[in-house]
Amino acid sequence: MLCTIQKRIIQKSYCLTRQFTSKIICCQLNQPEENILQSDTNFTSIRREDSTFLKIAIIGSPNAGKSTLINNLVNRTICPTSSKVHTTQVKCDAVYSSENTQLVFVDTPGIISRMEQNKYKLSSSFEKDPKISTQIVDIVGVVHDVSNRYTRNKLNANILDLLKALKSDIPTLLIMNKIDQVKHKDKLLEIIKILTSKTNWPHFSDVFLISALTSDGVDSLRDYLISSAKPKDWQYNEDAYTDQSLETIIQQTVRAKLMDFLPQEIPYVARFILEYLETYLDGGINASIIVELPNNKKCSIVIGKNAKHIKFIVQECEKELQHALRKSVQLRISVKSKK
Repeated sequence: MLCTIQKRIIQKSYCLTRQFTSKIICCQLNQPEENILQSDTNFTSIRREDSTFLKIAIIGSPNAGKSTLINNLVNRTICPTSSKVHTTQVKCDAVYSSENTQLVFVDTPGIISRMEQNKYKLSSSFEKDPKISTQIVDIVGVVHDVSNRYTRNKLNANILDLLKALKSDIPTLLIMNKIDQVKHKDKLLEIIKILTSKTNWPHFSDVFLISALTSDGVDSLRDYLISSAKPKDWQYNEDAYTDQSLETIIQQTVRAKLMDFLPQEIPYVARFILEYLETYLDGGINASIIVELPNNKKCSIVIGKNAKHIKFIVQECEKELQHALRKSVQLRISVKSKK
């Protein structure tokens, strides 16, 4: 882990560089909250006295850690995460409300080229959602994976195109993720200089060094965003924490866990059907999901010997859903073949 002193030295060095080139920097404080927004809820604006608001698009390459970061920023596992690429398929809002401030984070699919989209038969949301998101927010955060030595010294060309298309008054932040995996910490300052140079994007308002996985640096980023919020009505009620339906959260959680624990192609060919969903007066949730696969062979892989795989996946899904929803969850997963 990058120790606090090292991190401060690197960020201070960056500040001095930015000041010399007439750029500006800042930072401040935090806390969390509750409930899901029903899909038919009207959320045009919520008027509160002295309210401040900020909407933030989080963009980056596939597997850069965008969803993990957002989950840590809102203190809930709202966005599906896994170790495989293309876990996030459509944009979604994750909401953090504290005192008089509301932050809305827009999670987006990893930015890819049209060629990659066609090659892997990915939906049009991979191309459209990041573009749409960056046009409807107050600030854009670019999550960049510094653990990959082959790509850490340059921004993805598709991301650069997106940044160049931004309105001139939308600030951008460079969020350097996975710093815990960089052995030589002095390398980070070198990466900052390269990524903020003319060959990449010299217009970043600030740079943050984080590890979304260990939460290192996440509080500082949240504090900065809270202090950057402007006087404005809230978009969501204070007990809302996402714009996703309960059904979507359950389906996407199951899909993400399958991506983590099963062979490469299986989660990508699976179809997830919510068979049953009941909510109780005490807040508890009982749900049943059918995982439909192309053939019996793939079904047996998902189930595992003596149903070992599927039992483990159910336990992990229940644990994640309880953290996201703050409610007790009972989940049943059935596996069936199309044939």
